[in-house]
Amino acid sequence: ERGQEPPTISKAIQQALQLARANLEEARRSVLDLRAAPLEGRTLAQALKALAHDAGAKGGLEIDFELSGGEHPLPVRIEAGLYRIAQEALANVVQHAGAQRAALSLATLPDQVTLVIADNGHGFDPERTMPDRFGLIGLNERVKLLGGTLQLNSSPGSGTRIEINLPLHP
Repeated sequence: ERGQEPPTISKAIQQALQLARANLEEARRSVLDLRAAPLEGRTLAQALKALAHDAGAKGGLEIDFELSGGEHPLPVRIEAGLYRIAQEALANVVQHAGAQRAALSLATLPDQVTLVIADNGHGFDPERTMPDRFGLIGLNERVKLLGGTLQLNSSPGSGTRIEINLPLHP
């Protein structure tokens, strides 16, 4: 009769739903772990300062960190997003810029936060980026997901400056 499923199909559907729910819960836990990991026990400013130091040591360049506007706790997704953005941007500096110096700055205002990454490397023409350079695409996507804007300034021979502005209140 139509409308009635044999017990084996019904049982298989129930098992599939149970497995899907368990996998979704595991994925959520993993995402939360990834978000919290880099900041664990540290403020965003402390984590960014350590990141700048480590990236500089790895790339053999000096990376200064500057904080303005105080060290206010931000929403977790904003802090995690800013950390990942800084991580990707500094990796790009180390890998592609050929810089001797770079700067990472974080400025917090009541309604927005600004992250700036600048270097004195050889720069590039933003209109002619290589198709295999996914770093900038990833940065842009992350910033969009957080409701912010990314401004990129670079030209051959003059370094690169990336400014990210994120609203604190959607």
